[in-house]
Amino acid sequence: MDKFAIQNNQYVRPYHQFMSFSPFKVAELYYDALSYFGYVSIAMSYIQGDHIAEVGCGDGKILKELATRYPEKMFEGFDLSKESILFARAFGSSTNLSFYDVDFSHGQTVYDTIFCVETLEHISDTDTPRFVSSLYNRLNPGGRLVVTVPSTNLKLISKHYRHYDVQIIQESLKQFRCDMCMYADSKRGFWLKKLLANRLFILNNQYVLDHIVSLYKKKYMYAHAHDGAHVVGVFTKV
Repeated sequence: MDKFAIQNNQYVRPYHQFMSFSPFKVAELYYDALSYFGYVSIAMSYIQGDHIAEVGCGDGKILKELATRYPEKMFEGFDLSKESILFARAFGSSTNLSFYDVDFSHGQTVYDTIFCVETLEHISDTDTPRFVSSLYNRLNPGGRLVVTVPSTNLKLISKHYRHYDVQIIQESLKQFRCDMCMYADSKRGFWLKKLLANRLFILNNQYVLDHIVSLYKKKYMYAHAHDGAHVVGVFTKV
């Protein structure tokens, strides 16, 4: 089974949609909910401009969140998986939000910000240069590319071609100016994830959840090179 098929077969349930950002809540067993909250929250804080795309949008959770926060902006999500786009449309389509199951590189529209969240690791080595060029070509001058990737501190899994450190992601995106590159989601916070994701109960007391999120943001959301599970980068087309 190829890597795309492995990823595509996971779209049997829109698991990202079972958590919320504000306030943070988890509706079912979802071990990576805090991790996802952490690196996505950092990424979303770097939005700029009025026309935004996400490439590899999956079930559309990120754009749904952004479209709700910024009703005056226009958002478009792209993914090659028809199954994921069906979920995205079911949960998130609105007047300022659209989803497409097409190859992003074939379009002509340009954007002020492009999000590429946990996507580059799914692109083969031979396709990566073409993919990166398509991101560059479809940004306005001065446009911003916001990227998150799993770090080399995580064991490579079957659906990924590679994991990244700061140097690798900067080299992969050398067409862009790197404005910021950091490690996020410290592996030392695993015990908080286990508290949320256990088979005995779903923690839904908002007071407790708020304290867990506060602790995570203070201690574990930002990380170092030796313990960060993800890398977040902000790049500009110059």
